[in-house]
Amino acid sequence: NAAAAGVYPAGFKGSYVNANVQAQLGLNVLNTALKAMYDSSSAFGAGAGAFRASPEELICEGFDSANLSSDVAKNSSGTNYQLLIQQGEMAGVLHGTAVSQVVNPVTRRIVNITVHPGWLQGTALLTQWTTPQAARNANVFEMRMCQDLLSVAWPVIDPTYRYSIFEYGTFFAQAPQYSGLLSGLQVNDSDPWS
Repeated sequence: NAAAAGVYPAGFKGSYVNANVQAQLGLNVLNTALKAMYDSSSAFGAGAGAFRASPEELICEGFDSANLSSDVAKNSSGTNYQLLIQQGEMAGVLHGTAVSQVVNPVTRRIVNITVHPGWLQGTALLTQWTTPQAARNANVFEMRMCQDLLSVAWPVIDPTYRYSIFEYGTFFAQAPQYSGLLSGLQVNDSDPWS
């Protein structure tokens, strides 16, 4: 047992996890998570799990991404602009507000926003794909394979010809402390029964 042998410090946690956000995904929720992932000692108590993480991607569901875009549009309402479109330019006009990147307020790194079609509403993952330290194996996530590719041509026992391809391995998170999880994100500001 590695924990019993003293390999990991007592009370070790990954990075920032908020399992009960109870708000829409917005700048306030996102910035709180980004600050805590970088340095949690000031606002969240010493040893809360920060590892100087600087996420490069936010993976979320479409409604949560739309709520973040809406929050950014509301918070930047003080920016005035004027848009003039000539009649001949109508074919090339795009309209709408969608945020595809935000800037980490701590590290100034660009965080790409990815809408995953299989992601469930209410949960968002902040992650970086490589560790900041120069290490022999600096990937945060990777596939550990016993067998990269195994192909089987099954014996012919009827008019069909069966052929299978397998991978034998596992998806491995070797540095989960560089990821953060937001759960309990709401679709609406108000309760559905009010």
